[in-house]
Amino acid sequence: MPATTRLTLHASARRVANLVWLEERTFEALGALARVESEPAAKLLLARHARHHAWHARVLREWLPQTHDLDAAALVGPAAPALDEVFAEVTAARDPDQTLERLAGVYRGLIPAAVDGYHSLIEECSPVADGALLRWLRVIVVDEDRDRAEAEELLGSLDRGRVEERAREVTSRLAAAGGLA
Repeated sequence: MPATTRLTLHASARRVANLVWLEERTFEALGALARVESEPAAKLLLARHARHHAWHARVLREWLPQTHDLDAAALVGPAAPALDEVFAEVTAARDPDQTLERLAGVYRGLIPAAVDGYHSLIEECSPVADGALLRWLRVIVVDEDRDRAEAEELLGSLDRGRVEERAREVTSRLAAAGGLA
C-alpha cells in the first residue's frame, strides 16, 4: 500500500478511539446480557467474553496518542451516532428465553463487523510508525476469532433459520448506522 494512503496521527487516534468505545460498549452489553441469560453455557460464554472485551478496551486505551494538540481520550465514542441505538437494540433481548436473539445478534452481527473494522485499521496502519499497535490489533483479532468460534458451537444447536434472520437484522442495522469502525 502506498505511503499516501496511511493514516495520519489524528485519523489513527480517531479510529483507535472508536475501537476503545466499541470494546467498552461490548463489555457492558455482554455483561448485561449475561445477567439475564438463563442458559448456563450461554451465560458463562457471555460473561467470559465480556471480560475479554474489557481487556481489549484497556489495551487499546494505552495506545491512544497524546500530543500537545491532540487529546485522543476525548475522541472516545462511536464511529457514528446511530451506533448507540444499534447496541441498545441488540442488547434489548432481555427475556430469559431469548438466547438465540442475544447470541446471533452479538456473534453474527456485532462481532463480525468489529473484526472487519480491525482488519481495515490493520491495513491502513504503517508497519513502521504503528508496529506496536499493529501487534496488539492482531492479538485482539485472534481473540475475537476464538471467541466467535466458541459462540458458533452454541449457535449451531439453535434454530438455524432464526439465527440467520437475526444476523441479517443486526447486520442491516449496523450498515444503516454507518458501520462500527
